[in-house]
Amino acid sequence: MNPNPETFSDDALPPALLAGLRSAQRTPVVPAAVDARVRNEARAYFARQRRARVWLRVGGSIAAAVLVVVGVRLATSPTGDLSPSRSPVAMNSAEPAMSAGAGGAAAGDTQGDAAPGSPASPATRPTVVDASFLRQDIDRSGRVDILDAFTVARGVKTGKTAASWDANGDGVIDQRDVDQIAAIAVRVKGGVQ
Repeated sequence: MNPNPETFSDDALPPALLAGLRSAQRTPVVPAAVDARVRNEARAYFARQRRARVWLRVGGSIAAAVLVVVGVRLATSPTGDLSPSRSPVAMNSAEPAMSAGAGGAAAGDTQGDAAPGSPASPATRPTVVDASFLRQDIDRSGRVDILDAFTVARGVKTGKTAASWDANGDGVIDQRDVDQIAAIAVRVKGGVQ
């Protein structure tokens, strides 16, 4: 036998061995139905994978865009507030008009009888905030509420305050500012002060 595989020929092998090797090398016959089913399942699998990758890209892009918008909003907000209202006008006044006594409506005022939540309802009419309260409206929501006092109290506790939080105008942001804002926030209109 010749040990060099480049010069080896099939003629050097016994004919019975050659026949046995050739018969073992036959390509198996796969029925057409089985072949079609395997091919269809593979196509469906790869289509699902492709759709999942597309949704992952789209969802990731949307999430990234939302994060950018929130980051820009936080970076441009002086108090880190995400509320859409930044004006000194209260968008919702929860105090009904009580100038006409128990009826709640002045003479000729048809809005006092409006259903709650309707555009004519006192709870949805825009009300301008008194200009003296603008300094105490820390989150610029248009009204002085307990969240303003909480924001200043948290800032005083952590030492992270802003000069605009000086509610009483004494030049120092301290517990007295928190107390003044809280007092304004819980004040009842027309009640004992």
